[in-house]
Amino acid sequence: MDDWVTEKGTIGDLPRRAKNLWPQAEALVFQDKRWTFTQFEEEVDRAARTLIALGVQPEDKIALWLMNSPDWLFTYYGAARIGAITVPLNTRFRESDIAFTLQHSNSTTLIQNSTSGPIDFLSMTKNLMPKLGDQSLGDPTSEKFPDLKRIITVSAVKQKPALWWQECLKQAEDIPSTAVEKLAEKVDPNKTIMILYTSGTTGFPKGVQHSHRPIRALTDRARRLAISPIDTLLCNLPLFHLYGLSEMGMMFLITGSKLILTEGFDPYESVQLIEKEHVTMLHGFDVHYTELMKARKQLNSDSSSLRIGSMPAGTESTLPIAQRVNK
Repeated sequence: MDDWVTEKGTIGDLPRRAKNLWPQAEALVFQDKRWTFTQFEEEVDRAARTLIALGVQPEDKIALWLMNSPDWLFTYYGAARIGAITVPLNTRFRESDIAFTLQHSNSTTLIQNSTSGPIDFLSMTKNLMPKLGDQSLGDPTSEKFPDLKRIITVSAVKQKPALWWQECLKQAEDIPSTAVEKLAEKVDPNKTIMILYTSGTTGFPKGVQHSHRPIRALTDRARRLAISPIDTLLCNLPLFHLYGLSEMGMMFLITGSKLILTEGFDPYESVQLIEKEHVTMLHGFDVHYTELMKARKQLNSDSSSLRIGSMPAGTESTLPIAQRVNK
């Protein structure tokens, strides 16, 4: 076993490690709700116990088709803790994309939004699985998806014929934390913990397997960028993409910084949050920074708290935009 694994542990253990280091510090802010690192760890443990209660086994694939939300993070880390494999799905996927990724990944569980704005996620799922819920609530009953055992919605209200995550969480009470610990002890840091699908621009998407090794790379970047508990990160990029998940959705637990999470990218919301929460670190593509600068100018907002940001290189517009942001 590599030395870094022994030192840094597993992805599923990151919330507990953060709780032990910074128990009362603010960890996560989403809309009008806030969680300390202790509260974040409690939610992760509850998600892990819920997955066990639902019948999820180690190495089962759990597809997450969700907009950015605390439940996305709680479920991701809860799954990692018990050795299940997360399959993040692009929220812009439509029926053919979902069908391909669910079949290709052999996912046993789909956790999804019921709706988000004008997008009716559950209707698309029901079109793919017309017998959903016929035998029992949440049962896809589909020959096209033989591995799929349960469909769960994360929503404000219960949406039949799927299971409802809020009701599922109540089942965690029947599972002791010791059951989670037994599974966590068996997690191999060198095994697959997540399958991320490529864009499929020139063909079918490829499922890229990731182990727990990103912890090492993230720890190195955190030290190089001097990210610490005094920093506040704004995540307005999708968690289903590695850029948003690693640099923000994982980085805050490694460094003890505070994560401000938004459901999606809204430049006006973002510049207001930068001022209100004193955000120090930002990530995005050139189009994000362009829209943020427009919104900042229109709202005359204060972004002086920002000290560092990142932008993927490789386009002709990257350098001039970076120069404008720096002014």
